[in-house]
Amino acid sequence: MSPEKKDIALIVCVWIVIHSILFQYPGLRADLFDSRGYRDMGQELVENAPLPRPGYTFYIIPILLVGILEKADSSLTVFLFLQSAISFFAALALYKIAARAYNARSAGLCAALIYTLWWDNIQWNTALMTESLACSLLCFLLYHLTFFKDGKRDFFTLIILCIASLLTRPTGVISIISVTIFWLYRYRESLRARPLFRFGVLTALFAFLAAGGIVMFSIWDFTEQYVRGNIITYMDSIEGRPLYFESLRLPTDGLIAPDTSANAVMKIADFIYHNPGHFAKAASLKIFYLMSGIRPYYSLLHNAVTITFLIAVYWWAVIGLRTILRRDIAIFCLSTIAINCLLIGFSTVDWDNRFYIPMEPAVVVLAAGGAAKMWAFVKHKLIGNAERVD
Repeated sequence: MSPEKKDIALIVCVWIVIHSILFQYPGLRADLFDSRGYRDMGQELVENAPLPRPGYTFYIIPILLVGILEKADSSLTVFLFLQSAISFFAALALYKIAARAYNARSAGLCAALIYTLWWDNIQWNTALMTESLACSLLCFLLYHLTFFKDGKRDFFTLIILCIASLLTRPTGVISIISVTIFWLYRYRESLRARPLFRFGVLTALFAFLAAGGIVMFSIWDFTEQYVRGNIITYMDSIEGRPLYFESLRLPTDGLIAPDTSANAVMKIADFIYHNPGHFAKAASLKIFYLMSGIRPYYSLLHNAVTITFLIAVYWWAVIGLRTILRRDIAIFCLSTIAINCLLIGFSTVDWDNRFYIPMEPAVVVLAAGGAAKMWAFVKHKLIGNAERVD
């Protein structure tokens, strides 16, 4: 058996073990959070074919899948197994990405294992939500960029993947922006030589960001959460209950509310202008909870395991960033991480860690290089000690 086939065999074994546990605990979940809304909207689309309600357009692909499959299997087991299987191929994609980006098979193996063992994120495979499919699509998009050959078919596939990402979760806009930054970096020399074309590209990018911001923030108006002082979404609505923590809210005394007649983007700008200190502190806390993965309502053991795992991942990512051979892939990964953090700072962080999903593949690819370096160091030490013993 070739070394690569041995790696894939190990990935398969680990994936089966992890998912055998997932299917038992926490088990198949079809009634979490927004699941009921996805199911209802899926049934409406399949039976009556209406236009999706505002807010559901950016989830249309998983909603349609749910609607179609629910007709054949009311328990939605097929959908959950399907997205789990797709996630497995996403792990294989990460294997190929990291192996190429670092020119090291060991980095590929580390990427696939980190992705599969990242419990807080992999557990979404058994939940009727959109996070699992969105994460897999980002892995496939990153794979396509890694092996891109500048052909027409490659560009067509890239466009399809970007559209699919956007219609699976609204955070697909992060992928589109990161892809644009990837191309600006990849063709930077050509753009330097053509200043007029460069101006047109940057203007179009700015227009896209402005239009996208207005549309998305019109559907999800987060200024309401600003005024209520929430770090975690709707924390104020459960005051007095066991899950309520004062530390997850900021004082709202003296806040100046934005003009409600303004558009979504201007409302955010208005709030920041009148309450810069409050906004900066709230944004910092949101990003902290996003990056740390901890919450005060989680158990001490859960928080300890999460922070220990993430410290290792971030340490490996720093090493990976220094050693990666594909700088364009590094630029894509850094852009994805930075944009997701910025988006969370401007919007909100959720009760769980699902808002980490849009940047997880990027973090995994960077961490794979550092993990492979560490493994090489450990293996060298072990072999050296064994030789000295002999």
